[in-house]
Amino acid sequence: MIYWKKFYPDALSPLLCSPAATSGDVRGNIGEYQGCRILLKNLTAMAALHFFSSLKNLYLNTSDQYRLKKIILLFAIFINLKPASAQTIPATFSVGAFLQVLPDDTIKVWYGCNGLITNAKCADYYRIAKADTASLGFSGVVRDYDMSGKLIFKVPMRNGMLNGPGVFYYANGQVKEAGNYVNDERNGVWKYYYSNGKDQKTFDFHADTPLIMSYFNSDGIAFVKNGNGYYTGDFFGDYNCSPFSVRGHVVNGRMDGQWEFTINETLQLLSAETYDKGRYLGGFSRGGEAYLGPKIKISGYYNHEQSLLDENHGGCAGDNISFCQFNSKLLVQEFYPSLIKKIKTYPKPKKQWMIVGLNFDKPNRLGDVNVYSSRHDTTLTRFVYNYIKGLRGWEASKVSGRTKPTPILFMIIIDDRLKDDRVLIPAEYKSRQAAAQFK
Repeated sequence: MIYWKKFYPDALSPLLCSPAATSGDVRGNIGEYQGCRILLKNLTAMAALHFFSSLKNLYLNTSDQYRLKKIILLFAIFINLKPASAQTIPATFSVGAFLQVLPDDTIKVWYGCNGLITNAKCADYYRIAKADTASLGFSGVVRDYDMSGKLIFKVPMRNGMLNGPGVFYYANGQVKEAGNYVNDERNGVWKYYYSNGKDQKTFDFHADTPLIMSYFNSDGIAFVKNGNGYYTGDFFGDYNCSPFSVRGHVVNGRMDGQWEFTINETLQLLSAETYDKGRYLGGFSRGGEAYLGPKIKISGYYNHEQSLLDENHGGCAGDNISFCQFNSKLLVQEFYPSLIKKIKTYPKPKKQWMIVGLNFDKPNRLGDVNVYSSRHDTTLTRFVYNYIKGLRGWEASKVSGRTKPTPILFMIIIDDRLKDDRVLIPAEYKSRQAAAQFK
């Protein structure tokens, strides 16, 4: 089964970083979103918001846009791989400074402020949880810690999704917010607190936009009571490191009249929108460009709620990456399709997932190939190993001009229920789906 996760903003990256979009050496600069091709840190906040609004419309009809929080769990990690034996990855191992597999199938992985896997030296937090081999994600109680080791988020996960009581914490140990999740969605009453333990606000989640039931300022003065009053708050956009601020009147828990949308740090007005008891009527942007609304949210997703075992390109924000190529093409264009085609020739492979690690002796020479099967299928492991080991035409990736090549780790999913995609390399699937949106 393919488990769907939240919208991933780098979905267009394989298309935008194709040889047609660049010349010579395929390179990119990792921006705020760790996406090599989309330099989002150079966009204005409003431009970034327009980008995501436009991109989201490509995936689902407007009536279904609240389901955009889920998209295929894509598993391709470009990382520094700690060399293992020639044909297997041991029960416990380290994947550079990005991920550790600990005893009892426990995973420790480092994330940046944008919720994407990053090097520990530039991480904002790390997660410790059991591996969910069925969904290629996490299972059981998930715990996130800040870089000083303090617990900042705790939630149970089932079937690759948040399910059960979730609690966020301040660094001083006080509860920041608490409530319940059902299949990745906040559900029912959530309570929010200031770092001194005083009440901040109460939301009631029964739809995509929650009801605002109460709001107190830091002095304890009630600005919203019983769903009526004036609200000031903020929300995080998908994979954003900084929140946006919103404010406006509330009637029976719903937005009413004119609401303002600002940059949190400067309070610079980005746009204003008009509502009638929660129904969006229209809006305008500060720059006067065509308005693609609504953009205001009462509660967006924190990056802790979107942290995936997904992909990383080996560096930190600002690093320059020279991407690995095979036969002068990106892996999603040449190597992954050829590997998928080869595995489909294998007679009746068992349902499983595989980890493949590629290590390079020299910039153009493949060294160790590490293959691991979730079913310990040694025959298929040898089949994949022999095919990859016999290939020539590699050009390894590098980070910021370092002479040492950056190894690669990627996943393979094998499942007859996926029909045409019964052999699936998520990185290749993501690239193919993104490109299809623009045909």
